[in-house]
Formats: sequence, C-alpha cells, structure tokens
Amino acid sequence: MPQESKYCHARKETNCVTCIKKRFSLLDGLNKQELAILEENRTHLLFSKGETIYKEGARPMGLMCLSMGKAKIVKNGPRFKEQIIALKKPVDFIGFSELMTNEPFIASSIAIEESSVCIIDRDDFFTVMKSNADFFIKVTRFLSAEIHHTANRMVSLTQKNMQARLAEALLYIEDIYGTKADKKTLDVVIKRADMAALANMTTANVIRTLSDFKNRGIIDTVNKELQILKPEELARISG
Repeated sequence: MPQESKYCHARKETNCVTCIKKRFSLLDGLNKQELAILEENRTHLLFSKGETIYKEGARPMGLMCLSMGKAKIVKNGPRFKEQIIALKKPVDFIGFSELMTNEPFIASSIAIEESSVCIIDRDDFFTVMKSNADFFIKVTRFLSAEIHHTANRMVSLTQKNMQARLAEALLYIEDIYGTKADKKTLDVVIKRADMAALANMTTANVIRTLSDFKNRGIIDTVNKELQILKPEELARISG
C-alpha cells in the first residue's frame, strides 16, 4: 500500500458523512452510529497523476473509496499490453469485488489525475454489513451489477469491429465523467493510449478512427480536449 502523503492531513475534513451529502454513495442510508464505526479507523491518501493506487496481486486492506479525482482499473495482458477494465469517478469504490471475496487484486488502479482515496477498515466495514440486513442486500446488488457491467464490456470488446469499440468507449467515458458546461466537451482528458487500452485497439488505430469520426462531424478536438458532437451517431456506430 502506498505511503500516506504529507498532504492528506490537510484534506482530513473529508469524511463518509460529507461525501454522502455531496453525492450518491453506497453508504447512503446508514445511520450516524454505523457511519461513526466506518469513520473511526478510516485513513486518507493522496495520489499524484499516474501514481498507482493499488497493484495487481496485492491484498485489499479495507474498503477503498475514490473521494476525489479520477482513476482507471488496468490489467496487463500478453506482451504487457495494457487493458483498461473500468474507469472510476468520485465516490466510486475500487477493488470492491476483491475485498468481498478476500482475494488479491486481479488488476491495478492508477490515478488519471490528482486523486484522493479513503480507506475504511475492513473489519469495521464487515461489522456494519453483518448488523444491517438492508445494507448487506444493497452491497450484494452493487457487486452483482459491477460484475454484470464488466462482463458485458468484455463481450463487446471481442465481438465488435474497431469503429464500434471506439464509439462505445467514447460513450462510456462520457457516461462516467460527463461533459463540461457546453454539454459536448468531455470533462476529462484521456490520452489516446488510454482510449486504445479501453477499446482494445492500437494507439495508431485510435488516432485514425478519431480522425475519421472528426471528418464526419461526429466529434471534434480542441487542444487535448475531445468534444462529442453527435452522441446519437456514436450510439448507432457502437451497435
């Protein structure tokens, strides 16, 4: 587990309660006593862009919540080719299935931008879950939905052509991170290499396909930012 950054204490005002008040969270619905249990031994880490949050093969020490920033879940395939399994945003949980199954991480998590992660003590989390049947059911449904979504993505990556895969990847990025105030510029800067890892393509093919989409007026690029001009056309292409 990475060492705690010297900046973490400056951000210590962030806690489970304030996160729930800001946005939807799996922990929404827990009472004050249950949240206090989760808060008691919680730690808070800050990661720089490109830094590894957790590494494949390590074991989870607790429930990890991305409280700020953006992250990718990656796995290295043959010849060290990187495959992005999922993208994460606040207040998503990362490494959740491994925590629930008590298995080592099957992939790594890397910060796409400066990010902070809250780690709720494993025993505290299971104490609350065992004492709250509704929360247990909610956690089970959450885990099932996460597995179902990952399975569907993997099927798409093996059955669709390159244009369809990239179109789906762009719509997935938009769904996770949204757009800026203009309703078309993605609210994240994604490298072409990451798009390739997300769509199971080479970076060269991503660049060529993006150029084709741009010539057709489906997308546009402004500096490093990408704009989706015709999401309905991307949906049609993705099939």
